[in-house]
Amino acid sequence: MEDAANIVGFSRATGYNLQKLWNEGGLNALRPKSGPGRSPRMTTVQRDQMKNIVAKTPMETKSVRLLMKKEFNIDYSIKQVHTILINMGFRHEFLNEKLKQGRFKKKILWFGYHEKLIKS
Repeated sequence: MEDAANIVGFSRATGYNLQKLWNEGGLNALRPKSGPGRSPRMTTVQRDQMKNIVAKTPMETKSVRLLMKKEFNIDYSIKQVHTILINMGFRHEFLNEKLKQGRFKKKILWFGYHEKLIKS
């Protein structure tokens, strides 16, 4: 067992632990019990509701963030909201809003989505 563990880069203890798992439950015992990473904070139902709301009315990222907090009590960062909207398949455009001082402020406005762009 020690030689086999060394060949694949495992410690001797890990090799024996894997052997024990194999002997007790076969290949299924060696498979991970759950997927890596944290579970999403927003449920599938909430994502569908959010998608329907944003699809009806073009919104800024910060407005979507406030809506998520108000409707679902989920507080994401602006960057994360941006990523979520892209993953939902929404498109965005940059708009320049003219301020009173004659300067421009760049805004991102989200609208519409394409089913073929939506990631599973």
